[in-house]
Amino acid sequence: MNPSRPTDPAALWRDRRASAATEIALTLPLLLLFIFGTVDIARYLMTVDRIHRLASASSDLLARAQTLSQANVGDVLDAVAEMARPLDLLGNGGVIVTGVARIDGDGGQRVRWQQKMPATLGAASRVGSVDGAPNLPAGLSLQEGDTVIFGETFYTFRPFVFSKGLFGLGDPSVQLYAEAAHRPRLGSLSSLSP
Repeated sequence: MNPSRPTDPAALWRDRRASAATEIALTLPLLLLFIFGTVDIARYLMTVDRIHRLASASSDLLARAQTLSQANVGDVLDAVAEMARPLDLLGNGGVIVTGVARIDGDGGQRVRWQQKMPATLGAASRVGSVDGAPNLPAGLSLQEGDTVIFGETFYTFRPFVFSKGLFGLGDPSVQLYAEAAHRPRLGSLSSLSP
């Protein structure tokens, strides 16, 4: 029997030798959860900001052109995918750019062209499909000859802390979406040349 270890229950209650280790053992998991949760929240906010900037950049870069071809649009989409780094935009989402124009002699306000990257992107444009009526934001109306270029970004955010493997909560993925619109500066851009 160790003479320095108390055997009396009242003496054990008063013994404070292991109290610091016990407190650390109880608080460390909560502290780590708080730290990694904060990192996840920061990652989420940075991802939301980035996809909004990418949507704006995709439509803005196209709106600066005088004419557009499918190759030009492809180049801009490649540039947007590079700007997305370190996000894997093509693996976890994608970009859709859409040209909406009003040409009264040709059916009125319609989606005139659209291109997406990657080509296998499963998400559909919320603006509309080619030759269909567009879903424009409230308050946006086009006059004869007007064109608007929309950039849409889709991304699946997967958190680290609250992932399925850590807590078994199911799929915690968050589907993020951003949309931006710009009017062409130099030309009508109501069609894409091949």
